[in-house]
Amino acid sequence: MSVDITSQNLQAPCRALFEYWLKIRGSKAVPFRSDLRPGDIASLLPNLIILEYRDPDQLIYRLTGTEIVYRMGYDFTGKNLYEIAIPEEVDSARYQFDSLRAQPCGLVLNLLLRSKRDVAFVAELIFLPLSDRDGTINQLVAIVGEIKDDDKSRHTSKVASMTALNSAFLDIGCGVPAKWARPLKATG
Repeated sequence: MSVDITSQNLQAPCRALFEYWLKIRGSKAVPFRSDLRPGDIASLLPNLIILEYRDPDQLIYRLTGTEIVYRMGYDFTGKNLYEIAIPEEVDSARYQFDSLRAQPCGLVLNLLLRSKRDVAFVAELIFLPLSDRDGTINQLVAIVGEIKDDDKSRHTSKVASMTALNSAFLDIGCGVPAKWARPLKATG
């Protein structure tokens, strides 16, 4: 399966994870979770997230990278994404993450983050599916890409709030869901 990511304009960490994901996928639609080797992506680990589908109401953070914990001031590991998401974003999040499982695809998400000093900045994330040996998509691997802010010194390291700006499904060779939750807009 060939996928062209040059047009996606992904931030370097997101592009690196996506390229690694394509490499370990090989000829499968989705790589097995066991194909993911942390040592292969050591430089990405501080910003890496692994989520696990438990049931329709549970998408659990299995891993939250150390840089994410530092920036957010909170370790999401073991928490249910749907319970800690902004209430008005839960339905959209559920649709997007259920879609990644129902029709294998990726998701690119831009978040507006606001520091404790009330300085706004944007982070890009990419979510990609992982399957068990029988082909059931049971996890997502994600990374928080570079923060787009010209003067990072203006804000504290801790995030006070976040809001989803836009998102787009990413065709990994299996198509994308017919309904898009939000159009992906250029940011920067």
